[in-house]
Amino acid sequence: GVSFSNKFLCHGNASLSVEDSAVVQFGGTAQISCPISGSGTLKVSSYFEVAGTNALLDVAVVELLSGTMKIFKNMSVPVFLMTGSTLESTNSDDVTVEISDQFTCRSSNLNFVRVKSQGNTEIAGTNNLRDARLHMSGQSQFGGFYTPSHSVILRGESQLEFEANCTALFTGPHAFSLSESTTGVIINKGEIRANDRLSSISFSLLVRNEGMITASADSSMVVFSEMSPGFGSVSAVGSHSQIRVSGSASKSCYLRLNYICSLCVVTVNPSSRAILNATFAQKLWIPRLDSAGHVSFFDGEVEIDDAVLSGPAVVELHPSVSIHKLHMKESSRIVGNSDQIDSLIFWGGSCGSTSGPTTTITVKMLSVHSTLNKRLHRCEMTVNELAHFQYAVLAIGSGSWLRFSAASNIQFKSYTLITGDNGALTSGGELINDGTMTVDVPGGQLAGFKAYFSNTGTLQVVGGDVTVTAGSVHRGVIQVNRGSQLRFEGLFHSSTTTSSHLQIDGSLQVQATLVQLNFASLTADNIFVESGKLELLDSGCIGQLGISGGTVDVGALIAVNNFSLAGGTLHARSIFSVNGLAQWASGQISFGGSGAVNFNGPTEIEPGLTGNPAVTNTGQCPVNSTCTSCVGTTGCVWFVDGNSCNTQSSYTDDNNRGRICQSWVTTVGTCSAEPHCENYQTPGLCESHSSCDWCVAADGCSTAGSCVSNALTNVIFWSSYESGSWSDTQSWSSGSTPVSASHVYVSKRKPILVTSSGTIAVESLTVGNSLVSADLQPTVRIQSSVTVTDLTVMEGATLEVTDGSLTWTGNAVIHGNFIWRKGQIAGSTLEIHGYLFVTGNTGKTLNTNLYLYGTGTFSESFRVYFQANKVFHIMPSGQLEVYSDGSLNNADDNRKFVNEGNMTVNTWEGNSKVQISPDFVNRGSLVVQQGSYLQWHRAVYLNGSVSIEEEAVVYKSTANNPVIIGAAAAVRGPGKLSLQTGQVTIQAENFDIGVLEISGVEFIQLPSQFTVAHLVLTGGVVQLTGNVIITDMMEWGGG
Repeated sequence: GVSFSNKFLCHGNASLSVEDSAVVQFGGTAQISCPISGSGTLKVSSYFEVAGTNALLDVAVVELLSGTMKIFKNMSVPVFLMTGSTLESTNSDDVTVEISDQFTCRSSNLNFVRVKSQGNTEIAGTNNLRDARLHMSGQSQFGGFYTPSHSVILRGESQLEFEANCTALFTGPHAFSLSESTTGVIINKGEIRANDRLSSISFSLLVRNEGMITASADSSMVVFSEMSPGFGSVSAVGSHSQIRVSGSASKSCYLRLNYICSLCVVTVNPSSRAILNATFAQKLWIPRLDSAGHVSFFDGEVEIDDAVLSGPAVVELHPSVSIHKLHMKESSRIVGNSDQIDSLIFWGGSCGSTSGPTTTITVKMLSVHSTLNKRLHRCEMTVNELAHFQYAVLAIGSGSWLRFSAASNIQFKSYTLITGDNGALTSGGELINDGTMTVDVPGGQLAGFKAYFSNTGTLQVVGGDVTVTAGSVHRGVIQVNRGSQLRFEGLFHSSTTTSSHLQIDGSLQVQATLVQLNFASLTADNIFVESGKLELLDSGCIGQLGISGGTVDVGALIAVNNFSLAGGTLHARSIFSVNGLAQWASGQISFGGSGAVNFNGPTEIEPGLTGNPAVTNTGQCPVNSTCTSCVGTTGCVWFVDGNSCNTQSSYTDDNNRGRICQSWVTTVGTCSAEPHCENYQTPGLCESHSSCDWCVAADGCSTAGSCVSNALTNVIFWSSYESGSWSDTQSWSSGSTPVSASHVYVSKRKPILVTSSGTIAVESLTVGNSLVSADLQPTVRIQSSVTVTDLTVMEGATLEVTDGSLTWTGNAVIHGNFIWRKGQIAGSTLEIHGYLFVTGNTGKTLNTNLYLYGTGTFSESFRVYFQANKVFHIMPSGQLEVYSDGSLNNADDNRKFVNEGNMTVNTWEGNSKVQISPDFVNRGSLVVQQGSYLQWHRAVYLNGSVSIEEEAVVYKSTANNPVIIGAAAAVRGPGKLSLQTGQVTIQAENFDIGVLEISGVEFIQLPSQFTVAHLVLTGGVVQLTGNVIITDMMEWGGG
């Protein structure tokens, strides 16, 4: 080597040849106007100038250790290395340096020069480009260990370009920014990767992307401030990696998203604007955006398969955007217009904004879940095919409507509340139904419409209670099935067309200012008016009409089977006919126009209410009469106040006026051909004798068919028609509360509520009546200590445990509803053939073997504690749906949760999970729905089907107990099965899971043929006895 430490001149006909492996170093000023050539190395550490027509620099390696190199014309060199130095041209014309093999630029400057690196490129430290252009077409490495952080500053009209064949790998933090420039730009035609854990790439300038930019490493990040439209794509692949937009509202960042992993984030900082085009997106996930962030989709062919929004995200849609599935969570928001959303899954957030243009959205399928805030702000949403509401709350704000088109099918499957602005009744938007709306919620749950409701389609109430509060108009069909209820409350409700149809097989309740029924066809089993006003404006048939307050205005011919007036007013402007029992206890009857009231059947009229000339009583037997005014020998209801009517007929009971036989009796204690005994009935009713509810004596029903007034010894009935406390002595048939030897029946034909108080012990408790519909069944609520020998709840009736304890020593069978909110249940076995509802995070202790033959729901942070040797068993006919988070607690070898039926887990909120501490046995069907989390704590035995849906996690942890997945099991789905402790044996051939994670497992044995998409092994021992096929990825961190 040769080192020139002072000034060096080479010009004229001189030349310098640096041959192979030789090194020439210039430590002082060097001025070159002659050729320098060879295959050696040229090192510069001061000032080096190449100028003149004869100047030529053609060596193998140029290394700038410091100082400045100025060049006059184009040059080519295989290797060019810069550290703390400057490369610039000596004139204003473009001067290009072509580098074929290696270009390294560390904390250096490029001024007024174009560098084309066609081989490997390394960029590190702080580098400046002033009116310079750097083109890279080979492998590029940004960062490394040269400095802890790295940056490139573009000044003037500088450009940094990644050519089509370039792959740029970034390690550590790296920033690209502008200084003294508004025209600097990054051009990417190749591939840029944040390639190292925690590495970041920050572009604080315009990016033109025609290639790929990827946050490929775990926890890596790429930040943009401005990006022009282009055909390039942006992806976040590494776990917890991030794409961030951090600019200003005046600059748009067009991101063409290719892939965003489920644990990755697209973040838009305050005052920034991101415009997303996801033409090729298989998965678009935007879990968090800052409060002022804004995301919109620009014009073009945009197709998104699956988009998830949460946090205070704002996503602006465009009519050209086609979205297969859009999930909205937390406080996310969508605005703009789109008619190409196949499926909108609404967990939280809002559609539209309080100001600006109206948002218009058309979806094929709408699914609304959870009680998180969901709101329509100046939004017009139309559903064309299917809508599904399950445990949902939705507010429709002013200037908004939610419309279900004529071809749509709408289903309400559990608790649902639709309100106006912030839950208000007097302001808000409109719920419009042109399709077929079906409400089928479990017992004890409500579907409430507190937004204005317009129905031109069909409303079917199949199960549960529906409340319409904020006013409504009906031009279509309303049908309420037996056992269900439709309630009008609050404001004005009307029907306005002659083609509308109302059929109430259940019950209709009115507590509204005004309800106008002008249906062309009106048939109703039960209508109850408690307040407000009900206008019957067209003819119809009503099974039972009860008025306890308010006004019923009859403007057309109405035929009623049974009628009860216990307050309020019946105002007849047309003919009102009662063909069955008419009861008039209080209130008034008034008339207008051609109104008339005809009581054609048996009547009960309190003293002082008779004598109205417009009321025709064809079957009335007045009090204290010798019955001379009774018409005929049928249809008379006797008023008994310790008196007899005449020698031919007398009432069967001297103590209960008007409450037993509703027909004529010819012999004391004997029913005539059309009897209706009500007071002394038991679950063992004999129905073969003239439809009489026969009283059951110890030897069964008598063959003569007599209505016995005292059936079983020690039988006590709840005789009141009103709700009350167990301690109300006057409400029991005996005049005193039941005792330990009592057989207790709460079986009134009315939806009353009997609440326990104090310590109670009886021989048996029977709730319900098998001969009446569910809407007339009673409820017994236990909130103290209750002990029975035998327990029976009839179909449609309800037993509710809200506190205290319920203990039985014999048989316990539920055919109706069992609601468990708090307290202990204890006994040998409990069979539930009806509906089980477990809710609330207060303590509930299971001290029985519970067998679920019917359906059940776990809801609202449920907590259940298992006592020793107890089992919760879902039978083959049983179905259990688990919502929200919750836990089944207390774990040892003798506590079990067994599923032989169908079990569904849907936690629907971000970090919610269902925890099962007892041993878990599955021989039925287990479905863990999308995004849900199920955790097992002890032994797990699977021999049925298990479906783990996308983003769902099933997790085995805590105790060192075995997991056995038997040969008959089928475990499938794109979700994750995480096995953390214990010994695991997988015998199932039908095993196709998205992610199988093994960590800390003592031993796991796999079957002879085993396929999994993604295997994560971080600890434990896996014994392979056959073929293992991993179709996507294996992560081996230990074990």
